[in-house]
Amino acid sequence: MRSTYTKLIIIVTLILPFISSSSLKAEATFNKKIYWNNTVKTIKNEPVWKGDMLWLPIDDIFSVIGAKVGWDKGRKQATITYKGSKIVLTMNVDRIQLGGKSFKVLEKPQMFGKISMISEHTLEELTGLDVDHNKENKKIHLKPSDVLNQAATNLKVPLREHAQFEVKIKNKSSHSKQEYSLAIPAKYSNQFKVDKQKLTLSPGAIGRFVIQSKQPLTKSENKELYVNISSSSQKSTVPLSYEVSNYQLSKHKHPNSFIGEQELKRAKQRIHNVQWAKNYWRYLEGQAQEALKLKVIVPDQSAGHSSWYTCKDGSPLTYQSGHFCKKENTYYYGDRYDAGYRFFQHNEAIAALKTLSLAYALSGNEQYGNEAVRIINEYAKKYPNYALQDRGGRLYWQSLDEAVGMVDILTSYDLLYTFKGLNEASKKNIELNLIRPSIQTIASSSKGLSNWQAWHIAAIGVAGTVLGDTSYIERAVNGPDGFNHLIQHGVMSDGFWWEGSMAYHTYTLAAFNILGEAVSKWNYDLFSNASLKQMFNAPISYAYPNLTLPVNNDGGKFGASLINTFSSKGYNDYESAYTRYKDPTYSWLLNQKYKSLYRRGDFALFFGEDVIGNGESTVKSSNFKDVGHGILRSNARKNEDQLYVLMDYGPHGGSHGHLDKLALDIYGARTNLAPDFGTPAYSHPLYRSWYKQTLSHNTVVVDGQSQLESKGKMVSFIDEGDFKHMHAEANSAYKGITYNRSIMMDSDYLLDWFHVSDPNKEHQYDWFLHGMGSLNTTVKSKAVKDTASLLYNQKNGYEQLKNLSTGTALTGWSGVFKNQTAGMQVYSVPTSNPVQVITSTGPGPSHLMNAQPVIIQRKYGKEADFITIIRPSENGKASQIKGTLQTKNSVTIELENEDHHYYQNYRNGNTNGNLLAAKAVTEKNATYQIDSSILFSMNKDQIHIQVLQYNQLKQLSLYFDAKGINSVHLNGSSVDYKSLGGRVMININKQ
Repeated sequence: MRSTYTKLIIIVTLILPFISSSSLKAEATFNKKIYWNNTVKTIKNEPVWKGDMLWLPIDDIFSVIGAKVGWDKGRKQATITYKGSKIVLTMNVDRIQLGGKSFKVLEKPQMFGKISMISEHTLEELTGLDVDHNKENKKIHLKPSDVLNQAATNLKVPLREHAQFEVKIKNKSSHSKQEYSLAIPAKYSNQFKVDKQKLTLSPGAIGRFVIQSKQPLTKSENKELYVNISSSSQKSTVPLSYEVSNYQLSKHKHPNSFIGEQELKRAKQRIHNVQWAKNYWRYLEGQAQEALKLKVIVPDQSAGHSSWYTCKDGSPLTYQSGHFCKKENTYYYGDRYDAGYRFFQHNEAIAALKTLSLAYALSGNEQYGNEAVRIINEYAKKYPNYALQDRGGRLYWQSLDEAVGMVDILTSYDLLYTFKGLNEASKKNIELNLIRPSIQTIASSSKGLSNWQAWHIAAIGVAGTVLGDTSYIERAVNGPDGFNHLIQHGVMSDGFWWEGSMAYHTYTLAAFNILGEAVSKWNYDLFSNASLKQMFNAPISYAYPNLTLPVNNDGGKFGASLINTFSSKGYNDYESAYTRYKDPTYSWLLNQKYKSLYRRGDFALFFGEDVIGNGESTVKSSNFKDVGHGILRSNARKNEDQLYVLMDYGPHGGSHGHLDKLALDIYGARTNLAPDFGTPAYSHPLYRSWYKQTLSHNTVVVDGQSQLESKGKMVSFIDEGDFKHMHAEANSAYKGITYNRSIMMDSDYLLDWFHVSDPNKEHQYDWFLHGMGSLNTTVKSKAVKDTASLLYNQKNGYEQLKNLSTGTALTGWSGVFKNQTAGMQVYSVPTSNPVQVITSTGPGPSHLMNAQPVIIQRKYGKEADFITIIRPSENGKASQIKGTLQTKNSVTIELENEDHHYYQNYRNGNTNGNLLAAKAVTEKNATYQIDSSILFSMNKDQIHIQVLQYNQLKQLSLYFDAKGINSVHLNGSSVDYKSLGGRVMININKQ
């Protein structure tokens, strides 16, 4: 008889007194019928959905489940007697009393009109019921939670092995011991036995029964089995079905998936012969030693979502003998928080498995192998018991998280495959009860063109390489939702992933990178696809000069970088990309990274070149046309010294989009000056109330309302020599409003010209600029106590503005932001509209949310122009710079040693033969009017230009919308020009 058993844990949490095994079905219909124990009951009030959250009428729902409700109307307090315990709820208070103890809940009981309501989560926490619902068809299921995790699938038992089940029981009674009995029905008693018939548990204690087949199972069949569990008050039936399979393991060599035999062999040599690899091995071995000491626990239940494990204000909970909120100095209670905590427990267990498997494969140390085998066997034992969750996962709530986790589990299994401590029976159990059912779960839910699906196919494809199942590989690469489909339809012509967020771009790219490396061992070449190469190029062209990444839309954590610490999954890792493509930009990037960081990580160790070439940077201005982000970069000897501005004008971005058309993101003096602040956890209260709103971005708000979801367009974009200009419009952002912005960039400043107008009525226009550090202005202002009168609507993010002061400027005014060693000077060019200048603070970068300074320029009227000079400085000191509006289309900027004159045409863009933009440089204090000094005409394929006061000019740049041009004449002489796809650029430098 073999000693290895195929096992299944069934977690049975028995609540005493027992709740009936019948389930409550509620259907929110106009006749308000409730089905309970096959009888129909009528409730007075319907359940209500608020977003995706279900709220249930307190009196009705507690009455249906057999509880009594009493009210103290003065205190707005309900006392509920349920199964011998008292529950005290107070409307709009987030503390509840349960059995004499006080607990905090996430959603306060509250009034919906005249009806007192309780959220689904709070009801679950108080009663132990599971609340499932479908918002679309209004189906609501309230299920007793005596059995929390019945088997989700049949246990797969390899032929000639024993079947073994565990039934876990928890005594949830708060006051008494309970005795439990387990009986195997007579028709199964000849085949199965139980280790004990009775179990006595103290309050809160957990125990288990073990049911095992008496003999190895010798024929392929499906079987239904159940056992009966009883206590002094109730009985429960637990199904334990199983399937006997004549399963055969693949005969291919291992490892041969993400890490292959050759990569492993080379890595083993490197950790002895190459210094950086030796250093990484010391780090990895230290992590493996920690994992041995930790001896992680594999949770018995599925994980929830990380966003569930937060305090009410969105700050993270910590586990301190319970779910503790440090900010509030209180504990949170309930199944939702338990599930949120399990997200981190599962992550920890899988990370330990990956580390130990790598350490074993590189060293042969059996301690590492044995502990890794223990963890993966635990997962194989418990996975059949993980139920399908709302977001498509079983191990995790989301199929996305399950796919990400499975990639590491699969890689670990492949590295452990030849370890003598992993016998054939265990391998069959892992493949039958963990890998294949998980992949089936993931594959059963296609997520279309999404980062989710990229990780789905990564898991499916890696599973195929580990199992030797080429149908999985083919599905991942060539299937209807596979790599070739995603890369063809999800990657835009500019190389950007369609979701419009760099965080999701690199997240998707990591999945493609892993899949590509895995299937390459099976003769699939994904890296030859040109769009995949473009995906690697895009982040480098998009990054700030210091190689951190803008976080526009749901762009991830503020401060994420292309040269930050390594990632085992290859997020922002270019080691294998450089090996594959030998692109000198990639080697330049890696060299920048390793100036400040040790060279380490799985991609470096297994796929990196022995020696990284020197490489060079070719990062220039870029207009990402499809995603709709225009980026201008100044000319600088060193990449990190560039002035950088990004303008977001393109598609909304779906569910990950923000209401931020024509918002600017500014970098200079080697730091973020006016960035997009990114996105906190999606569960955070400020996510929707601030970070997705228009006013949290550097753009214009009309009448205190956030923009409509909209798509703008880039009218002109040019970077030729010292002439850098972009002009975009988003006229659908506000109904009936002309809404456009132009940026001119010089070597060390920006000219920002924002124009808004409505021919029919007047509006309030608020121009926002969010800086960093501190702020001082030359405007005489007073602190505002009555903020409601200043911020009349107190919504759409305005309610988050604090420390308000206001004043009015009739002439030009300036301000200076100071942020440690750098700063940003702002000069507002006066126009015909007087401007109200409001200073305040608002939530800053999403990883800190600390208060940061805000300038609001407010104008009223049918139209307004905000013309602003923005200049970075190394030390935060103001320099001599100001501007004057010459005509409705031209501005003169006075610098320390010379004057710059700009012309830009909002009104007549895209008209053949039209001058779109121009720049002239003169001596300081020269009297020059660029608008009236440039005369031009078109004669068929020729442009004739007359420039008045030409002798005053040091430099002249002209940018025409002109098609089919063969010659350009300036003041009667032929001059050089450059054709740019229907546009003509003329640059004259007289110095």
